[in-house]
Amino acid sequence: MLTLKPGSGAQDIGQYRDLWLVPHGQKLLMHMLNAEYIGAMGWSVPNSHAGWEPGHSCTEQTLALRLMTEHAALESRDLCVGFQDLSTCFMSILKSMQSEVERQLGVDPAVSQVVEALHHAVQGRFETEHGLSDTFTVDRGTGQGCHNGPARAKLTIAPAQRAVSQHCAGYNVRDGIVGSAPQMYYADDGCFTTRSLADLQAIFDLNWFLA
Repeated sequence: MLTLKPGSGAQDIGQYRDLWLVPHGQKLLMHMLNAEYIGAMGWSVPNSHAGWEPGHSCTEQTLALRLMTEHAALESRDLCVGFQDLSTCFMSILKSMQSEVERQLGVDPAVSQVVEALHHAVQGRFETEHGLSDTFTVDRGTGQGCHNGPARAKLTIAPAQRAVSQHCAGYNVRDGIVGSAPQMYYADDGCFTTRSLADLQAIFDLNWFLA
């Protein structure tokens, strides 16, 4: 179904947010598989990505950015901040890529096969003013509205996060003492922090290349 974003006008369909309502039985099945994905996230997803696992939330990312901002102001340091929204992330991930990422990150193959079989049989319909549309195949995406959709998407974003941490300079709280913090994620929203605009541009260039 489509619902208007806050403050937007009904005349522009691009201002609508698509919400996918998942059958209750599918949610129950995915809930039973949740422990496998939480385990995989625990050792494969960098701590710079919060959410959908015990002990992580959006609040920690907000606090970290606020502390960096206060630190930069107190020590008269440059702090460059950029934001990225991976638009339509959950519903645009190729299923073949998702399967390969899960395989490499240690998700039990039997669990991945169950999810693949379930999603293969899933069909979608649009809710319109004239009723529901005909069904169509959902050939990509982790399933927005699916219980494990966000967690599985985190696994897909993780390789790009590791590449940024390895190749891009982030904001250092103490040079040579504390490691840099080039990025923070929550869901498909990224926040990048550096000491220069050149370093910030390098992060966005790398993300564009990986995409």
